[in-house]
Amino acid sequence: DRQAMFLALDQARVACSTGSACASGSSEPSPTLRAMGCSDDVLASSLRFSVGGTTSAAEVCLAAERILRVFQTLRHGAKAGK
Repeated sequence: DRQAMFLALDQARVACSTGSACASGSSEPSPTLRAMGCSDDVLASSLRFSVGGTTSAAEVCLAAERILRVFQTLRHGAKAGK
């Protein structure tokens, strides 16, 4: 569930978006992913992460660790709810 992941990542202080970069403020699926032929499931679950010229390798690693931890927490919670 991309909305749950988006909210949990926000709480973990990882910035991301549910929409494409070319549609700021929108949560419409990425036209790029659509053009690549991604399935509706992939489109519905995609998040966008951006880095800039001043983003350090350490910041990317910290974000990756937080993303993985949030994903595992959500996945564990979903399995426990079944």
